[in-house]
Amino acid sequence: MADAPRITVDELKRRMEAGEDFTLIDVRNPQAWAESDTMLPEAIRVLPDKFEENLSRIPKNRPVVAYCTLPDEASSASLARKLQQRGYENVWALQGGLRAWQNAGLPVAPKRQAV
Repeated sequence: MADAPRITVDELKRRMEAGEDFTLIDVRNPQAWAESDTMLPEAIRVLPDKFEENLSRIPKNRPVVAYCTLPDEASSASLARKLQQRGYENVWALQGGLRAWQNAGLPVAPKRQAV
């Protein structure tokens, strides 16, 4: 299967400002999660190895953007591919991940615990 499509921070911000609703998914690995005290506002935390258990929390009728902190968006691209395989159509990995979001000066929220 082809690599998961990416969306840039600028494109995501533009579409959100235009009123588009996205489901944001935080798929950072446990170490990256532990080293941070923030996440994207209203993001759903999904541990990379708990994908199946969390599938019901990810709405199929909204565009989905997954993010992580790995080079080349490895974890988020992997989750995006898994969602595509289950019939999700509008799915992207956030290019540059959490760091790109923060570098653009966009808001973050205190992190919530994983489910």
